[in-house]
Amino acid sequence: MASTYARAALAGAAAAALLTTSTSGYAAWQSAHRAAPAGPSLEAGAVEVHLTSPGGEPRTVDAQAGVRAVVGDTVSVRMPVTIRTGEQPSAVLDVEVPAAAGDAPLATEFAAVPTSAQVTAVDGGPVLEPAPGEEGAHLVTPASDGYTYLLEWRTSTRATRDGRAPGAGNGWGSGPESLQGLEVGTRPLTVSLTPAGDAAGSTTARAVVPPIRMDTTALRVSTAPGGSELTPLGGIPVSVSPAAVTLSPRAPLTDAGLTEMLEEGKAGVDILWGAEGCDAVRWSVPGGGFDGGTGRPTATGEATESLTRDTGGRLCTRLNSALPDDDFVQRFAGRTALARTQWESRTTPPATWVSTASTNALLTVPLPPAEAARQACSVGRSGAAIRWTWPSATSRPIEDAEGIARWTVNARPKGAARGRGSRSPAATGRAAPTP
Repeated sequence: MASTYARAALAGAAAAALLTTSTSGYAAWQSAHRAAPAGPSLEAGAVEVHLTSPGGEPRTVDAQAGVRAVVGDTVSVRMPVTIRTGEQPSAVLDVEVPAAAGDAPLATEFAAVPTSAQVTAVDGGPVLEPAPGEEGAHLVTPASDGYTYLLEWRTSTRATRDGRAPGAGNGWGSGPESLQGLEVGTRPLTVSLTPAGDAAGSTTARAVVPPIRMDTTALRVSTAPGGSELTPLGGIPVSVSPAAVTLSPRAPLTDAGLTEMLEEGKAGVDILWGAEGCDAVRWSVPGGGFDGGTGRPTATGEATESLTRDTGGRLCTRLNSALPDDDFVQRFAGRTALARTQWESRTTPPATWVSTASTNALLTVPLPPAEAARQACSVGRSGAAIRWTWPSATSRPIEDAEGIARWTVNARPKGAARGRGSRSPAATGRAAPTP
């Protein structure tokens, strides 16, 4: 290894030799040993994700939570980049995003719509022209050095399938092709700035396309005091309405007894609705409106109610009858049926999605108040008699009433301790009518 003194001497000799050469020779040496121009670079800013519905304005969504979309929506990833050309005569700005992967029907739909990459100057920089023959690529010249550009990559689904009008029959409505709840996962978005020709020094900036989940019209059903609550599971507003109410008997009521109550008792069902309580009758199956145990509710006003995730609805169900109240109670008091209401929730076009949910309620024909049994017992020479009437001036005595499932009377001798010596006396009225 040469000593420090030897290296210094060699350097001095080289310098002396250069001083004796021509000016052109010195310039050639200087050019050959000048530092190479700095390579291109990109400085990426904060990323935003936007969702745009057909005919609407872009709105920012939480990329960490993912994207909830409906058919026809456009998802865009926006990222500002500051370009440093590094004294290169020209370069290509390119955007690459792999194909969507996840639920196959949704991934296929995203593949059916071409993506786009738009680059826009935001601080007075020159317009970047598209690179010929390269999708999503733009030409960069030294004039763009130091300027910031907004890069926006977009993907979307078709609003309708095969160009047909929105509706349940176009494949984006109900059924297995509706796309409801389907999801594709995250994807990398890579922006590269590459010198043209054979020059080296490509640089990249990266972002993430968040997971995209198609929204849903599904409803959450929860029990509320005296009724149920309906709350949308999706993020989009839905309209809800009851499609059908089905009644089935609960013991001791039989199928025949239910048929009698519906046909002869002309029973129906009211559905009360409110944001916080069961405020008023909103839909109704009128008395006598059941056919084979199933009725179709009609609205008292608008046919549907609108729900969002923040505004659920509370509902209660009760029996009604086309008969006078006293007559209906007199014949069917205590009978119980299960009411199952099927609800439909749907979106507005272009999605035209539909989902269903069910609520259950036990409905019992009320009993007369306890005050009706006062003064029911009388004692005569031949024994004691018990009778009472329904709470109506025109009601008949209990021995002639219908609709009582069962009753018993216990008696004990005067002065006997409670529970001792009790017995069941003979009944002369209706002992156990069949419900």
